[in-house]
Amino acid sequence: MKNISVLKKVVVLIVVLLLHSSIAIAQEEFTAQKDWQKIELDGFSFYLPPELKPREVRGRESAVWIFTSQNLELLIILGPFLPEPSSFQNEANYKAKNVSIDGKKAITFFYKDDEDDEENRPLVAAVHFPRFYQTNDTLIFSANCRSRKEKKLAKKIFLSIKFG
Repeated sequence: MKNISVLKKVVVLIVVLLLHSSIAIAQEEFTAQKDWQKIELDGFSFYLPPELKPREVRGRESAVWIFTSQNLELLIILGPFLPEPSSFQNEANYKAKNVSIDGKKAITFFYKDDEDDEENRPLVAAVHFPRFYQTNDTLIFSANCRSRKEKKLAKKIFLSIKFG
């Protein structure tokens, strides 16, 4: 009988934890600021603050878009053969989390790039959507950030992603 009582407590604890995590995710909704611009690309859209400007770039086997400001560079890649988030796990301060953005399963991950680029944007925030639509393509948003302020901005951009 004691085993059943303990089992019931464990089940109740799991349910409470699941409800708590669902509430936390629901609170992280995106609301576009008035001056943010909606960007529509191949099967998805997102919002950007006005300081991020598009930069011309061409991909070989993938579609690639870059938006830059003085403190943040946003790289978006849609294509096959892209790295998994776990391939960055040896980077300093690596953290990964399973999330859902607009109903799609994704992984957000963050790390500090030890190889300082010439623009001095050492913090990386990224979101990885595997198997984009019914293809084997992957969609990655990766932001190189100068500070934690831009890292938070990147997270807001990720939350603005919509599919369809």
